[in-house]
Amino acid sequence: MELPMNTSTLIMNALTAGAAPDGPVGGLRTWLETTFDALRPARSRTEEANEVRAFAARMRRSDPGFAADLYAAADRHDGLDETPPWR
Repeated sequence: MELPMNTSTLIMNALTAGAAPDGPVGGLRTWLETTFDALRPARSRTEEANEVRAFAARMRRSDPGFAADLYAAADRHDGLDETPPWR
């Protein structure tokens, strides 16, 4: 069964295909990204680091070296808000 194609279908296909940022489709894409980014609640460094740690836990069995790198990066990222010890 073939679904009908309309303007919305064409625009969404262009958005998901990574259309060039110029022209009306690119403008719509930029506007949508900006609008939805503004609506997304801000996450703390700890929340972001915990997401990386969760991903590292999933990767631990298949690629332990990569998982270790992810854990280290999460720890560094999480500690960026702390005052350095030399101050």
